[in-house]
Amino acid sequence: MEGMFNGRGNLDDNVRMLTSVGAKYIGRSLCLWGAEADFLRNIERAKAETPKMLTADPDAMLEACVFETVSPKVEQIAIPDWVFTDLASQWSEEIFRLDGMTYPEGQRRDWGRDARSPMPAAVNAALVLLSGRFVHRCGL
Repeated sequence: MEGMFNGRGNLDDNVRMLTSVGAKYIGRSLCLWGAEADFLRNIERAKAETPKMLTADPDAMLEACVFETVSPKVEQIAIPDWVFTDLASQWSEEIFRLDGMTYPEGQRRDWGRDARSPMPAAVNAALVLLSGRFVHRCGL
């Protein structure tokens, strides 16, 4: 159920419906497209809401997806210190840089509202790919 933990809709009704149909894999239950500026708030809300579904069905698997696109809002996010430790890096930037994580103009696909696809080989984009580990560290 895409966006179940995005803070919209009736969570109790969604849990009721999913358990009544026996759903076990809840795809994109946290789906943050272009929500970089609110990333931490969204993660905290999802962290508070996911136990409700897992209490109703402990066998449910909840999928999260983040940063399928990036926008200039990504430059408002501080890179957590643990990223530098985990990468054993001398990296010194404290925020993500949009231009450091996307293909150059003419080689990229823009997704509207300044959103772009990240270039996986770029160091900044590699840090974005660690967002899954960040979600895990938040307890999701």
